[in-house]
Amino acid sequence: MQSKTGLDFEDAFMYTIDMLEERGYPYQDALYSEETVSVSEKRRLMQRMRRHKIDYGWEKKRDEALRKILTAATDGVAPGGEPASASAGKPENDSEVDFHRPGIMKSVVFRYMKNGSEPHFIIACTSGRERVSPHELMAEFGLSKGESDTLDHRMSSYHMFEATGRWKGEIGPIVADEKLERLDGIYFTNSLMRRSLKEPKKAFDIPYRMDRSMMVRATHLFEVLKQRSSKYRTWSAFEGDVPFEVLEWKVREGERKNGVDYLFAGTTVSYRGREYVIRNPRKGHPGYDRRAHCYGMPVSDGARLLGHVPLPISYQDLESRFDKYLNQFPNSIQ
Repeated sequence: MQSKTGLDFEDAFMYTIDMLEERGYPYQDALYSEETVSVSEKRRLMQRMRRHKIDYGWEKKRDEALRKILTAATDGVAPGGEPASASAGKPENDSEVDFHRPGIMKSVVFRYMKNGSEPHFIIACTSGRERVSPHELMAEFGLSKGESDTLDHRMSSYHMFEATGRWKGEIGPIVADEKLERLDGIYFTNSLMRRSLKEPKKAFDIPYRMDRSMMVRATHLFEVLKQRSSKYRTWSAFEGDVPFEVLEWKVREGERKNGVDYLFAGTTVSYRGREYVIRNPRKGHPGYDRRAHCYGMPVSDGARLLGHVPLPISYQDLESRFDKYLNQFPNSIQ
């Protein structure tokens, strides 16, 4: 299926479902007996449902029922009617994905000030118990230190609706094209993607109404949304080669007992248009984890700033890049 443009929320949602079905990715559409607007409320409701052995209200019917449910939330009016009595979704084999004990995906709307006065917005999606790191957003969106200092998720429901077209309790990674184009991006965090890869049967509850959610693997959802728009982003290590450039090497020989040949503390790199001075990965037992990501100290106008930003650049990435550099310039260790 080709990507589409000009989609309202209803069409964007249906397009996402069509893409999941086209790839054979299992999902469910879940109906709850109560409305919730926060992760803590949703978690308590799930616990009561498990305790009383109440199943999620999903059925086999999909398109027409789902369209009627979606259009019930009218634009500009906060939903407050009675919960729907029907549920849509695709029945799947529970052995493929566990829909009965899902995790919760929360989508946090961040606002920051660009060029001192212009508000910009990012939706960051993570697992329910995790906080979104402003430093991670700083690195992945190429924010300056001043811009990242203004990152804030505290805003009124009205401002959330203006940015996303959805009310609190309905906000997720699926938004209408009109809103998507105005966002800097919709970001799936490092911790969310790692958890989804580590637990391949884990489905995540992703609300789109206060009493209704889609359940699907986070990695599957990201894949189909990325197909729809480049505005969907994640920790770049999950998307292939990490787009960084080494501006200045600072290398010393490592110790064999730590399992590495070189240490790269002090090396300056450029990532997403910003400069960072590398710190070595954390040392564990028996030594350095060559797959661990590095931290970087931001550089602005040639001066190093306080604080360390997690970068998707691993020791292994630096080692591979330095081996190529040595082939061109032998005896370059400083």
